[in-house]
Amino acid sequence: MAKGVGDCKAGLLTMLQSAHDIEEISALGIHVVSLHEWVDASTPNGRLVVGIFASISEFERELIRSRIRSGLAAARAKGKRLGRPQTIVDVALIATLRAQGLSWPAIGKKLNVGVGTAYRAYKELSKNPEPGSLSRNPDSGLVVAD
Repeated sequence: MAKGVGDCKAGLLTMLQSAHDIEEISALGIHVVSLHEWVDASTPNGRLVVGIFASISEFERELIRSRIRSGLAAARAKGKRLGRPQTIVDVALIATLRAQGLSWPAIGKKLNVGVGTAYRAYKELSKNPEPGSLSRNPDSGLVVAD
């Protein structure tokens, strides 16, 4: 019994990653037929067409991936800063609020920063206790001002 795949917006190839997926589905007794592309994957010709489509799709994904990498490298070469902007936090105020017994969520809400940002800044203070210094945690990318 042949099962029809309706006219999907994304099409058959976005549902099936490769020709190997079709083999797995066929092993379960399900015949894949794309009404939009007029491809019946239960026939040798259909499997050939699906294999060709899958190869072209993989090629396009690799092209996109390559273009993204080269674009990022070009942006870095121009000195562009990539990623999220750094957050500057008053660590002394965090330490004061923490000493007053405020919870991390309350401190984050009061300073309009995330709980993790406040906590990392506070931990950075214990690593770099000199007041008035500006330090940068390479792990979190956080700039901390005392």
